[in-house]
Parts: sequence; structure tokens; C-alpha cells
Amino acid sequence: KAGEEEARERSRRENREKGFAHLRDGNTAAADQCFQRAVDITPRMAARVIEALKELGVESIVAPYEADHEMAFLAKTEAVHAVITEDSDMLAYGVERVLFKMDHAGNGMEIRVKDLSLNKELNFVGFTMEHFLEMCILSGCDYLPSIPGIGVKKAHGYIRRFKTYSKVIRHIRLEGLKVDRTYEARFADALRTFRHPWVYCPQQR
Repeated sequence: KAGEEEARERSRRENREKGFAHLRDGNTAAADQCFQRAVDITPRMAARVIEALKELGVESIVAPYEADHEMAFLAKTEAVHAVITEDSDMLAYGVERVLFKMDHAGNGMEIRVKDLSLNKELNFVGFTMEHFLEMCILSGCDYLPSIPGIGVKKAHGYIRRFKTYSKVIRHIRLEGLKVDRTYEARFADALRTFRHPWVYCPQQR
């Protein structure tokens, strides 16, 4: 996760620099988009939002660890009907209904796990959620960067062919791709993080 945070900070810094460059060129629309991507949400900002929600009578939950874990738990326990996010990792948690790219008017793109079998580009027929999770981790996630050269399509093909990540890693090494010696152990750690998250249960409190 530390590596992911470093990458996010680097991305925010780059977007901030691009934003100022667009401003100098007079392109305020492009600058605005870059500055939005450069924002780092601080605990103080979150606290102000929580206080505003309280004043409006809107319930909020502060996740004890990761917000992704908490949202996935609320969805799986049917405390919420869907999760609104920009993070594709939410699908790896097995959330049945995810809304992406939602705008101020409430328009967005809905992806449902049960519709994955209808995908024309990647064949998910016969895929279990375990297969899907391992594919997501193999292609790169918040807890483990992907092996260079392996994206979603290749990860899907490997899991479809070999079924388990350990067999995939063994095959990749035989193909001659460079795989860090700690990769398999870190893959197992990522799996545990997805499977056994630390969350807050509103019912048990």
C-alpha cells in the first residue's frame, strides 16, 4: 500500500504542475481538471464533511482501516444498495453493484458483477469470484503492482488457463519474465487483505 500512496502523491504533484502550465496557457478548463486530480483529502477536510453531514441529519461512518473495505462490507451486508466510486478495486471485493463516473446530475456508469459473463471482450463464463479476484490482483491493485507487461487482458488469460495465481507465477517464470522473488508472498498478502478486511459493523457497533 505504501508504494501505491507514493504513486498517488507523485500523480497529484504532476497534475498540480500540469494545472499551472494550463493556466499560463489560458486553458482554464484543462487546468481545473488537473487541479481536481491534484487534491489530497486531509483528515481535517473529512472532519468538516462529517460535521456538515451531521447538521443535515445524514449518517456517516468512519472506516477503521480502508474506506474500500468498509464500503464493500456495507454492500455485502445489504446496508447499502450500491457503491459510488472511481476505484475499480471495488469489483475485486465482490461488490454486486458499483457506480462509476457519477456526475453532479446523478448520471454514471453501473457495473454489476452478475453482468460480467456478458462481456464480449473478456470471457468470464465459468469464472468464480476467486478467479476474478486473483485476476484483479495479477493485473495490479492498491496492494500489489502488476508484473511489467501484464495488464487486465493478460491476467485474465493466465487465470483462465492456469486457474490459480501460484501456477500462473510458475508459468510466467518459465516464460522468462522477471518476477521478484517476494512477489508470490506479497500476492498472498494482498489476497488476505481483500478476504479479511478490518471493518466497522453498524449493527454490532
